[in-house]
Amino acid sequence: NTSNDSDSLNRAVCSHADLKTEICDLREANDQLNGNLALECKRNNQLTAFLTAEHLSIVAQLVDLMIQKLENEDVS
Repeated sequence: NTSNDSDSLNRAVCSHADLKTEICDLREANDQLNGNLALECKRNNQLTAFLTAEHLSIVAQLVDLMIQKLENEDVS
């Protein structure tokens, strides 16, 4: 009976240690994922800024073309 109690206690201690290790591993993985997410957010913000600049450049080119067209119509 004492042997069974001792075995149960040993299993419980090992199980507790395994859980602590697993929790520690999960925390490390979570920290890594948070770091990756922050990096992806930064890249996304850079891409958004780039695309916005490209869009504004295209709009400016269209405005220039419209102005040229109007000027050409005025000449003729």
